[in-house]
Amino acid sequence: MAGLLGEDTLEASLQNTGIGAPMPWAADGIKLFGYSIIASNSVISSDPSLVKEFVAATIASWQATCANQPAAVALFAKLHPELSNTAADKAYNTANLTTTCSQLQPPAGVTTTALGASSAAQWQSTIATLRQYAGLTSSQPASDYYTNAFIPAS
Repeated sequence: MAGLLGEDTLEASLQNTGIGAPMPWAADGIKLFGYSIIASNSVISSDPSLVKEFVAATIASWQATCANQPAAVALFAKLHPELSNTAADKAYNTANLTTTCSQLQPPAGVTTTALGASSAAQWQSTIATLRQYAGLTSSQPASDYYTNAFIPAS
């Protein structure tokens, strides 16, 4: 789901520094979730330990990646040399990871932890925005869209 900075905005700012840095949509009050893990209800009910372990591993991997961004960019370059050939590629990869890691922090005014639990209020706001601007027609309550049950205790 869009709601953060897009690659096109980052690419434009790298190619023309005069346009300024990309600005998160949240700076203008559009506070949508950008990253989520989605699982079917059947997987959640049939193998909850798999879901819990996957969520924990995903959180740990993002924390490790953002804690050592130079190593993460180097690993990406090793695994994807076709996307890391030029100085522009390297600048983009570095800036993209830096931007992504900064986006893992909640927007100003949102009280939650990075890569952690979300609240009904956050989801109600997101659902209202999606109903108004993106054509969401579901009338399900916010609690049908998320659970914090699989997020490890910090």
